[in-house]
Amino acid sequence: MDLLQMTEQDVLGRFDFSAERGFLPKTDPLISFSLEQEGAGNLSEWMAVARDLPDYIAQGVVREKILSLPQLSLKSVAKEEYEYAMLLCSYFGHAYVFSATDTKSFIPRNIAIPWCFIAEKLERPPVLSYASYCMNNWRRIDPNEPIEFGNLTLVQKFSGGFDESGFVLVHTAIEAKAGLLGSFLWNALRAAYKRDVGAVHLCLSQASTRFASMLSTLHSMLTWCDPYIYYARVRPYLFGWEDNPTFPDGVVYAGCFNGKAQKFRGETGAQSSIIPMVDAFLGVQHAQDRLWQYLQEMKRYMPWKHRQFLEVLTPHAYVMRDLMKDLSRDLRDPYNQCLFNLYLFREIHRGFTKRYIEEQQEKAGNSTMVGTGGTPLSEYLKAHSENTLKAIL
Repeated sequence: MDLLQMTEQDVLGRFDFSAERGFLPKTDPLISFSLEQEGAGNLSEWMAVARDLPDYIAQGVVREKILSLPQLSLKSVAKEEYEYAMLLCSYFGHAYVFSATDTKSFIPRNIAIPWCFIAEKLERPPVLSYASYCMNNWRRIDPNEPIEFGNLTLVQKFSGGFDESGFVLVHTAIEAKAGLLGSFLWNALRAAYKRDVGAVHLCLSQASTRFASMLSTLHSMLTWCDPYIYYARVRPYLFGWEDNPTFPDGVVYAGCFNGKAQKFRGETGAQSSIIPMVDAFLGVQHAQDRLWQYLQEMKRYMPWKHRQFLEVLTPHAYVMRDLMKDLSRDLRDPYNQCLFNLYLFREIHRGFTKRYIEEQQEKAGNSTMVGTGGTPLSEYLKAHSENTLKAIL
């Protein structure tokens, strides 16, 4: 079925995207395993370590606690629990690799085997990604209230404390707000095919307003997460083992991949589907250089239905832009405002990297400017912003 012929219910069913939730899961994430099944003892032990993970990390005993866990019984994990299992495996795996005063270049088999199994089922690499860290790592405080910052709490943490929660949940709230943004842009694209300029103008105006709300939420990051706390206590666990000088040969997953070390990128906001979606709707072009290749690689770490959504959307990427080129300046205004909001989003994010990473690295005497995804931050983020600004007509 062609994307433009789908109803919103069709899009939700095929791509797990909705106006209400954006790319967040269609139902609130599970926050525990069901214990009414075979292997419940193993599951309860895993949840117990997950509950106390920040304390074990702080006390320097997390590795021995993880090693003491029984191997997760794969038969006892229901399909609807795969995302929660992926979450725990990812947190345990990264806690094991990065905790204490040294790093480990291997993951024990009691974590590695279930992690690789669940990752294969979810069609994502066995590494902590944005999908586990942000999109499936929250619950509503009041289930009857909206998915908004202030009504969200984090399910799993590394260090504990509200700064870690604030950093993640600001992103979660933005993901929820992006649902209406995507809906307005989708309707604008449908109208563009019909050359219905009035409908395009209305939908793009609505999209611009929604984008402004997302910018407001992003701006609040400094209120909820201190740059030093993020850099010193949160960020160290988010790195992967691709383009990471600490792991030149990668990391071994005991009992998996025939013993061969693997290289996977760490968690990064570039694994969110929001900005690629907006780029496609608005026709923002990225040259097929290293940056473009990196963005394509990031799709590998997205939930597979979201990757499908972007693939289906891509052939329509320049329809909106081509129509805008034919219109007068005043009719282009909401389109250009959407682009400018996208530019501001990227610039705010770039400013945060300076506050949360560059300035902290200077204070620590560390000159290595590599993001958690394994890329040179300043170069990539500047290119993102410049490409967006150039797209304004």
